[in-house]
Amino acid sequence: MTVKKWIVIVLLCVIITACNRPLEINALPISSSGESQTWIDAPLPNSTIPLLPYKLVFHGASTAGINEFEIQINGGLITSVPPVSTESIGTNNGTLFIGEFLWTPPAPGTYLIEVRAMGTGQDSTSQQVQVTVIGDNVELETPLATEPTPTLEPTPTLEPTPTATLQESRECTYMAVADLFCRLGPGKEYPEIGFFFPGQSASIIGKTTDGIYWYVIGPNTGRVCTVPNDTEFGIVEGDCDLKPVFTPKPVPTSSPTPVLGCTVRDPGGPIICVSPCPVGAVPGEACTP
Repeated sequence: MTVKKWIVIVLLCVIITACNRPLEINALPISSSGESQTWIDAPLPNSTIPLLPYKLVFHGASTAGINEFEIQINGGLITSVPPVSTESIGTNNGTLFIGEFLWTPPAPGTYLIEVRAMGTGQDSTSQQVQVTVIGDNVELETPLATEPTPTLEPTPTLEPTPTATLQESRECTYMAVADLFCRLGPGKEYPEIGFFFPGQSASIIGKTTDGIYWYVIGPNTGRVCTVPNDTEFGIVEGDCDLKPVFTPKPVPTSSPTPVLGCTVRDPGGPIICVSPCPVGAVPGEACTP
């Protein structure tokens, strides 16, 4: 037998062996008991989103299939939606299911989003992400005008100008280090309209003229309130230098408590109102002098 014939026979054997080899599929590991699994793709944990309709994106996998995704916000059931698409990842690893839901936050604040896959097999445990929603539907006085940023005149040069590297701007936030009340305005004379637990964070949206107080969006109420710029109460992080200056609201005034007296019959005269009430006043009815 010639060398060429031997080469042809060897090649045919290699091809036949490769064709009979089982196909290997790289896929997500799925529970063999049929239990579903869930992942939340958007939003990311501890992210900040605007007060606008936001598309929640999630996916799940199961050997027995997924019929719908259950969505909860802050522990309350919002809706259940069917998968929008599915993609096979192998008979030994189940099927991948994609889900979406357009959620409209009702107000600024902190929200816990939970998603759970439900199907013919065992339902998955819920996956959670916490997000902060910020918006402009808050009551604020008109901010004071800030100094305009000077415009730099370009410098003529014959050499090529290198491209400047832009540094990523970090969100300006306030994190409480102790139990803290958030007040309507800067100072203890303003009423308390919110509160912080230690470790809770809020977005900073402005400051007072003297820089002693920050205006934040309260994490538990969604209302704009003030907190002291003091490390004893909270830590400030991010790029906060260019935050606008706000004029504080007037301090709420309360009506004075009326002074009460008692009716007393003047000897030989009319009944008059006397304050303070004398002992044994007759007839002694309450009155305002």
